[in-house]
Amino acid sequence: MMKLKNVLPYILIIVIIVVILSAVIVIAMEKNGEQKSDDELTDLTADQFAFIEHQIQTDASLNGDNSSTSQAYTYLGYPTYNASQLQAVYASTALPRINDSLKTIFQEGSFIGPSGCHGAQLNVDGIYHFPYTSEGGVAVLAVDGDGVAYLIYNSQPVILKPGEAWYDNQSYSDTLRSYTNPDEMVTINITVIDRITNYGIYGK
Repeated sequence: MMKLKNVLPYILIIVIIVVILSAVIVIAMEKNGEQKSDDELTDLTADQFAFIEHQIQTDASLNGDNSSTSQAYTYLGYPTYNASQLQAVYASTALPRINDSLKTIFQEGSFIGPSGCHGAQLNVDGIYHFPYTSEGGVAVLAVDGDGVAYLIYNSQPVILKPGEAWYDNQSYSDTLRSYTNPDEMVTINITVIDRITNYGIYGK
């Protein structure tokens, strides 16, 4: 049998983690004007789950051309996928196990070009306990009984009610060497749309 003195460090670590997460959630709610008392916070029931999506879309065009062209994506090194290949990417994504422990389905995707026409990657995970951190760096601290999601992304607290979305859009230009003419430099305009959406609560 494990001695009490051997167990105490683990108990202390768990208590510290719980206190830190609670503090982060409270700070996040205060910053967003969503402060709730402990009595108002409720948990998801066993027959409910939330659905949250994190999507990063990268669009590109040649400088001086407002339309997104295949040439621009080729310069960036992205392959071009046809519709059947893109559908195969989605079809190969398995849904997480749905049981009483499932709290949230978290979908995360990277899409190159409008509708992912120049490449796409999609991952779907089931969250069975909080906190959870995605491969893209989104920390899901909790989802309460009203479907409000408490997140941390890029060290920034984010609170999303059902139906709300958070955006961080960036645009910049990059100058690259032409594939067809090594002596020619081309300028590519790039727009990155980073979005997190809380679609709310669903029944199992």
